[in-house]
Amino acid sequence: MSAQDNTEKVLKSLHVMIAKGQSYELDPSKVVVDRDKMLSLLKELNQCMYAMMEEYELTRQSKDKAEREFRKRGDEIVMDASRKAEDIYAASVIYTDEALSSIQEIMQKANDSVKAIYNEMDHKLEEQKHIVRTNQLELKSQLQDLKDTDKYLKMIEDRNREIQKEKDEKEGKKQKRELKNNSRKESSIYANRQTEIKVNPEYFEKAGIPMVEDLALDDETELDMQEEAPKIQPEIKVNLDAEYFRWKNGNKKK
Repeated sequence: MSAQDNTEKVLKSLHVMIAKGQSYELDPSKVVVDRDKMLSLLKELNQCMYAMMEEYELTRQSKDKAEREFRKRGDEIVMDASRKAEDIYAASVIYTDEALSSIQEIMQKANDSVKAIYNEMDHKLEEQKHIVRTNQLELKSQLQDLKDTDKYLKMIEDRNREIQKEKDEKEGKKQKRELKNNSRKESSIYANRQTEIKVNPEYFEKAGIPMVEDLALDDETELDMQEEAPKIQPEIKVNLDAEYFRWKNGNKKK
């Protein structure tokens, strides 16, 4: 039986003893009770009070313990969630790192492929260049067999100079056009700006000078410089070395 039940039982016994007690003759509001029974009941009541206090203390301790365990459990949940969040973040970082590494590998493979294609093209161009150079040397050797070798060499040199001169003229015209276009752009910036002129009509009225209204700028024309596009002539490159023939002629004469 719990301390609360024992306390209720003792209090009930006290109530019954007082209710059934014999009334005091001199004062009817008072009763006569057995002293030993009363002391026994009071002693039991005292024990019940101590028992209830112990139960309360145990209950309070249990409550505090439960609160401590609850807080501990909450801290564990928070720590576990933090660890899981860190694990998720670390996993995302690892995944991102792997993805970036894969992208770098793809880029490196693409770069290697482009380099391989470029090297192959460069090798083929070198082969073609070697073939052209060989054909050029063969042409030189064939030209050497002709009678007027020096005359032909001079003609080739003159033709090369003419081609270079045409190139220089085209480049000069191109630069002039660019300069003109730039100057037109700069002049158009200032041409669009107009100064506002304000006229005081009262001044003219007092002076007796008639006003001329509706002033406007007329006959404004733009001169478009149209240059005739230079005719494109087929460019012939004959890269023959005159010194080669002179050296070869000198060897033959010796």
